[in-house]
Amino acid sequence: MEYNYNKISIWKWILLYVLVGAVAYGAIYYFFFFKTSSYNSQNYQTQTQNTETKDWKTYNNDKFGFEFKYPAILFDEIFMYPLNGKTECEIVQGDTYSSISVFEGDGKGWGSMTIRVFCTIFDKSKLLKGKFAVPGEFGQINSESLESINIGNALGYQYVGHILTYKNIRNYVGLGDNTLEISFSVGGSDDKKNPMIDSVLMNKILSTFKVITSDKTFFDNVANSGDTYVHAKQILMQNGWMPIISETTVIDPQFPEIGNCGSGKDAICNVDFQKGTYKNHLNVQSRNINGKLQWIVVGNE
Repeated sequence: MEYNYNKISIWKWILLYVLVGAVAYGAIYYFFFFKTSSYNSQNYQTQTQNTETKDWKTYNNDKFGFEFKYPAILFDEIFMYPLNGKTECEIVQGDTYSSISVFEGDGKGWGSMTIRVFCTIFDKSKLLKGKFAVPGEFGQINSESLESINIGNALGYQYVGHILTYKNIRNYVGLGDNTLEISFSVGGSDDKKNPMIDSVLMNKILSTFKVITSDKTFFDNVANSGDTYVHAKQILMQNGWMPIISETTVIDPQFPEIGNCGSGKDAICNVDFQKGTYKNHLNVQSRNINGKLQWIVVGNE
């Protein structure tokens, strides 16, 4: 019996072409269908969120430099009134409760959203000591209950407190020489129709929040936040600030922009940032947080 080697060779080439074609088809399918589908899905989610809030009203406050959107169907008109008869930013009731301007929207039987401006520079340590809270109201703020979060385009902190069947969620953002508190109170209703039960509505409102202060004020707010450098860097880059790689010895390979450190175990290092032609810097310090070394933002002096 004689083998036809030419035919065998032809079939090998045919099989090779089929395999190559299958691999090529798979690659094309992945990049042009799966990737496109994934992109469209993400794009759809963004469009959906924008669609959900496009008919909301916008509250703008030029005096303190912020704005946000809110659903008119659930809130009455948001209005401003002075606290204790004060019309200017003054400290009232000592160092405990220094807000003088209140913007409030009453819900339709499910709770309320209240916005206060405290006439003092944002200070995380004061939050932990309860300086921004009425003593005894919804519990004491402590390090375990204070969470660093993004509030719209700003860096902020959130505290969730409970008293009996009521829940109070406070969100804090620095506004230059002032501090903004956005709080949501939810009653004890177990009604699943309550839009605040799962915090979805609250998060949508917070996502529309914008700090409209100057670039310098925005940078200073982040610098004085006391947050981790990882989070502070993320917020700055989202708002157009880019870190400048340090020309000195690299202190941390993960963050080559950290340099110009002082001496000693508690040394403070500098991180330079630039937005357009404007430059600024952060001071950061390595600290042991829960057994792990982390860079913490400690100002920009």
